[in-house]
Amino acid sequence: MVRTRPAPAIRLFLLLCALAAVPAALSAQGVLPHSRVLVELSPQGLWLTRETALREPARALQFQTQTKPPPGLRWRIESDGSWIAEAIGLGTHGSLVFVERGAYLNNAELYSCFEAGAPTTIWQDSQLVFNFARQVCSSESGAVHLALHQEYSGPTQLLRRAVLRKYSNFPGGAADWSFSSPILTSSEEHTACALSADGQTSVLLTYSSATLETWVTVMGPASAAPLSNFAVATLGAPLAFDLSSDGSTLALTSNLRLVVLDIAAGAVIHDSLLLNTPQFGALALSGDGSLLATGTLGRFALWRRASSGGYNEIYGHSLPPAAYCRRIRISQAGLSLFAGINCQDDPNAARLISIDIPSRQVLFDRTLGGSGTDLNLFAQLECSRDGALVAAGLWGDSAGLVPQVLVLRRDSPHPILADLLPGSVTCLDFSADGTHLAVASKGTHAMQWGGAGSLSLYRVGQAELTLSGRARPGARMRIEHHIRPGSRSLVLVARALSPGPGSSGLVLDPATLWSLPLELAGLDGVAVSELKLPQDPALWGSSYFIQAVDLTLGRLSANWIELPILP
Repeated sequence: MVRTRPAPAIRLFLLLCALAAVPAALSAQGVLPHSRVLVELSPQGLWLTRETALREPARALQFQTQTKPPPGLRWRIESDGSWIAEAIGLGTHGSLVFVERGAYLNNAELYSCFEAGAPTTIWQDSQLVFNFARQVCSSESGAVHLALHQEYSGPTQLLRRAVLRKYSNFPGGAADWSFSSPILTSSEEHTACALSADGQTSVLLTYSSATLETWVTVMGPASAAPLSNFAVATLGAPLAFDLSSDGSTLALTSNLRLVVLDIAAGAVIHDSLLLNTPQFGALALSGDGSLLATGTLGRFALWRRASSGGYNEIYGHSLPPAAYCRRIRISQAGLSLFAGINCQDDPNAARLISIDIPSRQVLFDRTLGGSGTDLNLFAQLECSRDGALVAAGLWGDSAGLVPQVLVLRRDSPHPILADLLPGSVTCLDFSADGTHLAVASKGTHAMQWGGAGSLSLYRVGQAELTLSGRARPGARMRIEHHIRPGSRSLVLVARALSPGPGSSGLVLDPATLWSLPLELAGLDGVAVSELKLPQDPALWGSSYFIQAVDLTLGRLSANWIELPILP
């Protein structure tokens, strides 16, 4: 039997009619809606919620608060001792985890964020090769993943060559292309890779100690043939770098020089010598490259790009003389700045500072006090797209008093997620919507001999819409809409995102939109729906997009989900 759906305009009209009919239907049954406005800070920002209570005649009002899933560990892969966990990335709107692991048996692997317990490898690319300095990155959209490592060059094993591989969600198990840098290096800190949010721009950095230059190689998704390749006189190995999420701007700093590049033109737009300002790896760009953040001993600063070129400092924050900014991040939207501070005369001193960029106000200044002699350094900072949440990875203290994994709201020093690990965080990635956090960590402290460790995926709290299951043709996916008990939920599904932003908050494409049957939230505040995927291998490589409507409040869910279909 052939099933047809109404035209997009008709379907949208019917949906609006259904939303409008709810209060009238309740009134006809003698159930009167009453409401109040709640203010809530979610990972998607500040939003007002109209909370409705249903009052039957001669009965008092009873309000019930919205329930949401608690934060916590989704899954964890423990090392068997043959590999160190050090490279992990989140891609495809926070739905997939990409890793590279193994010093000899080297595996590039893809995992789903929607599985719990022991995750199943979606695909794996295995190679028998000694490799070092593994790094990965994944695009927010576009289904692109990069894996970078160094391999020995020549029989003496004195020099190494950087090898960059590009993967996509489908087909899996083999790289789309591979690029070997012509520049040889002898240090594992002399190579790095970066990827734009849409996956269209890949950047490889390779330092040449012979010329004191950093080679910047820019590639597109279709081929390993460089779109551009140019040298930057950094006067030393780059200590930090950042590519703006739109792929337009690259910033890199050595101990002696800060350089900002226009990627498309291959031109330097800012160049400054760093005299008497030691660098520790604090460098960040906003999503469009218009804002630049830097940190050094005793201060950190925010810069804005001038219309005539270059950057001008617009904000400076002083620190105690021995304190230094080790990590710094700017949200894509340019609204939030986060600085991770360590101290030269106190191994346990770790501070996290949150600043609202428009007002220049400090929202919180949190000291993470530990104990012992181990350096509790910031390994990495990442934040959500809107800057509402920040994720911090630390090395940890000797006494185990400071969790190595922390997620905080930008205006509160109290973590909404914290995890105390046996070793130090080596790498982390935070989904743009702030719902998933991927962490790689050693089994020991970063200053101690040893390896192993784990790859962990966390689901951060405040996700109104969640998904569980293995997304393959014929599978059944469990959708949970976390709303108030007794509320009606309508789950919307589309094959594409809306081509343009809608004022209603609907991100799905109306031309491919349909809905699942109405569901009622139980006493736990969860309305459960099921999406059965067609048994069609032709779906491989495509995606479903999911959003929900709380019909009782007449409100779309704050978050949405991309569900890539994989083998």
